[in-house]
Order: sequence, then structure tokens, then C-alpha cells
Amino acid sequence: MKILAFEFSSNQRSVATVEGDAAAGFRVLAEAVEAVTRQTPAFRLADEVLAKAGWDKGELDCMAVCLGPGSYTGIRMSLAIAQGWQLMTGGNVCGVDAPSCLAEQLWRSGERGTVVMAIDAMRGEFYAAEFQLDGEGWKQLNELRITTKIELEAMLASGKKVFGPDLQKAFPAAQPLYAQAGIVAELAARRGEFKPANELEPIYLREVSFVKSPPTRIVT
Repeated sequence: MKILAFEFSSNQRSVATVEGDAAAGFRVLAEAVEAVTRQTPAFRLADEVLAKAGWDKGELDCMAVCLGPGSYTGIRMSLAIAQGWQLMTGGNVCGVDAPSCLAEQLWRSGERGTVVMAIDAMRGEFYAAEFQLDGEGWKQLNELRITTKIELEAMLASGKKVFGPDLQKAFPAAQPLYAQAGIVAELAARRGEFKPANELEPIYLREVSFVKSPPTRIVT
């Protein structure tokens, strides 16, 4: 299986080409990582890793994207790319949540025990979930939820290890961890939860609400 994966949920974004299957294993052929800017070069990064892998866009079997939570703009951008690609090719698309990617990466690094994955939710709030990592793998202990800075500070003060992207400014004791596109691709292929790209939705725990602005009065 040839997979192109996008991870745009944080301020460190990546695109990767991954080849393999669950039986034979997976291999990251190329991965490009770049700090976010106002004009994130999504297509340039994709072209870069495809060229390094020696693949043409038409050879892809699957496109995998990180659904967050995290950067709403970044996640929407990768979803739009996946939708366009699927419309053109009819290929498989799969979405993976960021906390699972972070847990997989942390487990592979050798970390063990109970940890907290936290992601900035803006407005002074954070997405958080606890994970148990042991010799067999990892499992999520509770549902992802929105919590406060005070609660996360209390977790750190109690000795819990907190990992996540873009946290250090608010929590110097938190440990930086950014989801990687290569892991997004592997988890997507293993789960095999393919669906129409237009059915994939960013993970966003808040209720969406809009307040209509009053009409503008023009005084002449």
C-alpha cells in the first residue's frame, strides 16, 4: 500500500510517504516537516515527499489525514486536499486523531506508565486525555475532553507527565511532542477505516455557534 499522509494539526506540520501493510510492516520513505506560516506550503511538501519516494500522485492507494484536535485551519486544509484527491482518483481516505498518534510515538520512544496528552484548544482551554503505556502497547484511559489551565497545572504539580504540541509557553514543565505524518499513515492503514472524504470531520469538542452581526448602517 502506498500512502500519502498529512499532519497539519499543530504549529509543526508534516507530510510523509509510507509504504507497506499490517502483515509486512510499514516503511517511511520520505517525510517533510516545516513550521507553520500564513501560507503553509502543503502542495510543495507533498510534491517533495512524492519525488523522494519516486511516486506519481496516480500511484497512491490511500491518503491519510490527522483530524486533530488542534489547528482548525490546518486540519481543514488537509481535509480539502484529501477530498480533492478522492474526487479525482476514487482512492481511499482515512482520518486519525492526534492523541492516538502522540501515544503511538511516545510508546515507540520507550516511555511507559500513565501520561496525559494535551493540546491547546485556545480560549485558555486545552484538550486532554490520559493514556496507559506498557510493554504491550498503549490504551486510552478516558475520553478526550476540554479542560482548564488550572486543572492541567494541578496534574503537573501532582507528578503526572504531560505531553503535547505548543504547550511549553503555558506549561514549562510539559514535554513537547508533535504528531508525525508517518505515524498518521501507519495508524490509518492498520485501522482501515476508509470512508468518503466529505464524511471526515475535524475533532472539535465545542458546540459550534455563530452570532449574526447586526446590519451595518451607512450614514451619509
